Amino acid sequence: VKPGPEWDALLEDPDVLVIDTRNNYEVDIGTFQNAINPNTTNFREFPMWLEKQQQNEQDEEHKQSALSNATATASIRTSTCEKRRPKAVAMFCTGGIRCEKATSYALSQQFWKQSKEKGLEENEGKASCHSHEEDHQQSSSSVSPSVPIYHLEGGILAYLDSVPPNKSKFNGECYVFDQRVAVTHGLKPTSQYDMCFACRKPLSKQNDMTTHPDFVEGICCKHCKHEMTPKQKQRFQERQKQIRLMSKSKPHIYDPKENIVAQT
Repeated sequence: VKPGPEWDALLEDPDVLVIDTRNNYEVDIGTFQNAINPNTTNFREFPMWLEKQQQNEQDEEHKQSALSNATATASIRTSTCEKRRPKAVAMFCTGGIRCEKATSYALSQQFWKQSKEKGLEENEGKASCHSHEEDHQQSSSSVSPSVPIYHLEGGILAYLDSVPPNKSKFNGECYVFDQRVAVTHGLKPTSQYDMCFACRKPLSKQNDMTTHPDFVEGICCKHCKHEMTPKQKQRFQERQKQIRLMSKSKPHIYDPKENIVAQT
């Protein structure tokens, strides 16, 4: 799906499952409205989350089907009609690569794909949700179609580059893997975030880098302090020391060739 009105329509539809395929620290500083955060720390965890999500939906469908078959009360029938599988799934990421991989994986695993047998069972269990005329028109061989799965072409970056702020459904800023740290609409570099030199994750200049007790410049932050080994900490401390010395423009490593150059 291209960025713009078509993508916004998916975001605004309550029956569409919108999934942010990025990692937790990326989602924290910005995401689309109504999007689900899988709370992953690495993209390798996303397939496992997707499988669990699919299993949870199937368990809910079985539960509702059992309730519907066990009683004919209006309240149960209403609950069964309202708790349906999504009519579409939409995924997005930073630049369109991860969400394209996620979409391909979901299709290859046949997630949200309905078999003929399952379709017949659900049609029987949800008969009370249809009118008598609809039941008469529906043949015994009919099967509910598979749920379509979309991804945002070009990712968030394409959206921010083409959609003006006053029409945008994106809240916050988009983390990028370079010196800009994050970008806003028009792909303008952020003024609110900087990057931890140790773990490369975004930090708020106002809070994470000024008042947070876990932040030590160039060495650690709230994301990595408690995951860092003593050897890593020592290496980062030495690196930060060298950076400070270089910033003062003072020679800190003796090179005999400097004297030779000076004498010639």
